[in-house]
Amino acid sequence: MEFVVDEFEAAVLVFRLLLARLEPGVGPVQLAITVRPRPKSKRRGISFIDSAYNKRAYKTNWTCIPICSFRRFSYILTTMTTSKQLQMTMRDMLFVTWAIEPGTARRLVDGRLELDTKVIDEGKEAAFVSAVCFHVSDVRSSVIPVPRLSFEQVNYRVYVKAGGVPAVYFIEMKVNSRMVTALTSFLSVPIQYDDIDISTSTEHSGELNYEVRSGGLRAAALMEQPGNNKPEDRVPSDFFTQRLIGFMGTGNGMFRISVQQPGLDAVPARPQIVQAASLEQLGLLTREESGSPYSVLYVREALFEAETPSREW
Repeated sequence: MEFVVDEFEAAVLVFRLLLARLEPGVGPVQLAITVRPRPKSKRRGISFIDSAYNKRAYKTNWTCIPICSFRRFSYILTTMTTSKQLQMTMRDMLFVTWAIEPGTARRLVDGRLELDTKVIDEGKEAAFVSAVCFHVSDVRSSVIPVPRLSFEQVNYRVYVKAGGVPAVYFIEMKVNSRMVTALTSFLSVPIQYDDIDISTSTEHSGELNYEVRSGGLRAAALMEQPGNNKPEDRVPSDFFTQRLIGFMGTGNGMFRISVQQPGLDAVPARPQIVQAASLEQLGLLTREESGSPYSVLYVREALFEAETPSREW
């Protein structure tokens, strides 16, 4: 069959077919695609010229190898030889976390995921929701050729467990790059655009000042000096920062993403101004609760490696 699309749309179409339409358990697939100009048109056509299914029942990942020739592009999709398909450097990460009633969080989290709760404040059980802000740079992918990207991102997430393993459930994911939203749309990743600005500066006292402004979150914080620890009854910082599995709900299912990262060197921060409009609109926080986060942590830089999302159910 043939479609009239350009090269970028061709890549979108192919990866939608492979990552969003194929069910788990289908083995390696080789699919060759030719993208070529149509007569009397600047548009290009895409023809599926070969496909073969090996139905051994195990999950597989895919890569796209571009082979260029005169006025013609062929894309051969083959099995990945490396387990991690996306690498990026995240800088100036701010974890702003609120303790909320478990019942409030439960409304937005799939029932097959367990809330990861802690007992705080004189025996009160709490669930946790965070806004995680960061600057992304040095993006590399073995799945598709990725242009040089640099953008800001804010993730809103609830802390959960899957089979007893700590994870997060992404409520919303926002970036300030329309190219990123286009590239991730065919991977079934529900990332949306927001006007995000993250800045840091050094105060006269030597403290680092952090500020983020976006449609869904506004926050300003000062980094605390090393050794200025929180009281012992606080939840350890690793509980909020060391989460290597994420879940993302879509209209037709749930996707899972696994990451690798070194231990994050998080330092506490003192919030100056916080307003999480997105979480207020979702009914997770009141305006008063929005201004009083349970924990604020800062990480200067971290390297993340991740697989492309896979369908969980």
